[in-house]
Amino acid sequence: MLLLIVQSLPRADDKILVQMSSASDIKDKVLRDQYLVGLKQVIADLRQKEVKEFENVAQALSVYRRQFFADKEEAS
Repeated sequence: MLLLIVQSLPRADDKILVQMSSASDIKDKVLRDQYLVGLKQVIADLRQKEVKEFENVAQALSVYRRQFFADKEEAS
């Protein structure tokens, strides 16, 4: 899904967005799966709104990642 958004961006920008959305640092499988489900929703929302600008996509990914981990930390 992210690939569809980043295809229209310059090469360096798409690598940054892929790295920003990576779940490779999440070791717990359940937590990683939850992260990816939410990430897919963020990407679907961006696609539905036809958001393609690097800054806007990066901001949405950053906000989601921060909120996801803040929510999980509060629940601990």
